[in-house]
This record gives sequence, structure tokens and C-alpha cells, in this order.
Amino acid sequence: MILGAIIGAVLTGPVGSFLGRRHSMMMASVVVIVALVIMATTTSFGALYFSRLLCGIGNGFLLNFSMVYLQESVPPHMRGLCFGVVTSWITIGTTIGMVSASPLPHTDPSFRPLTGWVIQYRSSTSRPPT
Repeated sequence: MILGAIIGAVLTGPVGSFLGRRHSMMMASVVVIVALVIMATTTSFGALYFSRLLCGIGNGFLLNFSMVYLQESVPPHMRGLCFGVVTSWITIGTTIGMVSASPLPHTDPSFRPLTGWVIQYRSSTSRPPT
């Protein structure tokens, strides 16, 4: 995924100048969605590695284009705060993914893939009671 992010970051300039920022963000979102569908449905390590590469490329695009969009749309006195919030949530999301996946090697192999997906889904969609 890191290699894909490097590739996506390097291609950000040419793709952004050809498609524009808005369409590039849409294209990157489609790439990430396709990669996630492949990851969720594959049983092959080759397809899994390919989908991780695709996900990294899409994330490389999204991170760069979203930061540029944020810089253009946020008032100057709020830019530092907004960049801090975005980068903090990237770190928090990575931590949630790693922590939720850490107990998986110790579970029953037939239960393992479903457990990681359910933990991450519930942690991202849970809301406090109203």
C-alpha cells in the first residue's frame, strides 16, 4: 500500500493537470472502491497484493488532492487547524485498523476475516445513543 501511495503521489501532478482536482478525486475514489471490493472478495494472495497496490494509489491521489482542496476552501486563519485535524484522523484510523486486527491471528481461521471487517465497520459507524 505504501508503494501504491508513492506511485499515486508521483502521478498526482500529471493526472491533476489533465483531469482537474475534482474529477481526479472522483477517479481516485472509484479506484479505492474497486480495490476494497477486490480485497473483500478475493481468495488469492496475488489479487490481494494487487488490490493493496490499487488502494495505495487511490489513497496517494486522495490525500494530495484533498489537502489542495482544503487549502483552497478554508480561510487562512483556519488552515493549520484543518490540516492538523485531517492528519490526526489519518493516524487515528491507522491505529484503529492495527488494534482491531491485532487479535485476529489468535482466533479460529474460519472466523478471522469476518471478525476484522466487523470490528472496523462497527468502530467507524457506531454513534452514541441519542
